[in-house]
Amino acid sequence: MSSGELSEWAALLAVEPWGPYRLDLLNAISSYAAAAPWCKNTKVSDWMPKFETVKEPDQAGLLPYLISLGGKVHGDDQQDGNQPGVGRPGG
Repeated sequence: MSSGELSEWAALLAVEPWGPYRLDLLNAISSYAAAAPWCKNTKVSDWMPKFETVKEPDQAGLLPYLISLGGKVHGDDQQDGNQPGVGRPGG
């Protein structure tokens, strides 16, 4: 694909989106239309999926959690060399 063709596709996407976002919007509209007679205080944006970003764990709450696990983190109690993919060719 040439640079010009990529720019053309990017401009077309900006004019009329397609793909997962577009399908989420169409699904939200149909869900809103189906629920609207029974839910008077709803809007289309209420039916859109909300994706949250993964946040870093709180350092202050991490230590009590690890202590509650008995001081071990699941999967880290293997001895060196027994971990999957460690010391094996192609692993």
